[in-house]
Amino acid sequence: FSDIGKITMPVYLLHPSIASMTRMLLLKTGIDNIFIHFTLGVLVAWCLSIFIYRIASKNKYTDFLFYPAKYWKI
Repeated sequence: FSDIGKITMPVYLLHPSIASMTRMLLLKTGIDNIFIHFTLGVLVAWCLSIFIYRIASKNKYTDFLFYPAKYWKI
């Protein structure tokens, strides 16, 4: 659970935009089934959010977007 807990905020921030893009692509391709929209929207949004975070966390400039308090010096 400690690994999952570290990525909850980035997934929370990224998943709405990824899910909406997935749903728009499905609608553009003519897929109207709500079960497919829900399933692919959730799976793609979560998996792609985790993937983007793993890549972004390796660079301090992109990691700043998710955890700015780590880089504040008072």
